[in-house]
Amino acid sequence: MAGGWVSTRQRRPLVHPPTFAPPEGSPGLSKPTCPPAIEIRDNPGQSRYEAWLEGELVGIMEYTLAPGVITIPHTEVLPHHEGKGIGSALVQYGLDDIRARGERRVIPQCPFVKVWIQRHRDYASLLADPPSRP
Repeated sequence: MAGGWVSTRQRRPLVHPPTFAPPEGSPGLSKPTCPPAIEIRDNPGQSRYEAWLEGELVGIMEYTLAPGVITIPHTEVLPHHEGKGIGSALVQYGLDDIRARGERRVIPQCPFVKVWIQRHRDYASLLADPPSRP
């Protein structure tokens, strides 16, 4: 990822400790294990979940929406923040959000997300059925 991300949205001040607010009207999400002061939120305008640390966008999990499914093609954390649990926190938060909304099944194209779900089998129920072959 050359040069990081460009964001045109207005930044909100971070809340300490981190906030993991469920979508309005949802039953609530479990709190991912991640570094202190990280804030993870959905940015539907850019079709991605974002991880913010001390005012810096440090990770993203991109998605595309289609009727009944959400495809996750890519998850990335800035190199100097890798290995701190930010990617796992993004995936867990995103999947918890998807589960809470209850509208879509997940198609994980990102290898990191695929492996994460394999290691956390309680999220396998979110997976979309593989396309049937003729």
